[in-house]
Amino acid sequence: PTGKLTYVGYLVHVGILTTYYCSTNYFIEYSDAWYASTYTAVCIWTMGIALLFWMFVEQPLANLL
Repeated sequence: PTGKLTYVGYLVHVGILTTYYCSTNYFIEYSDAWYASTYTAVCIWTMGIALLFWMFVEQPLANLL
């Protein structure tokens, strides 16, 4: 299912990034630590949501066919 997870991750990462950047109420101070922590957090959230989407939506629908 790795290929399916990366495709779903591709679909949902835009929403995750938009939510992350639009929910900040402060000015972002760009630094190496900020980039590393943001990249890690976005990757974890993206793959977590992709896994949930695959388990509860895509896989059950594929079993119907």
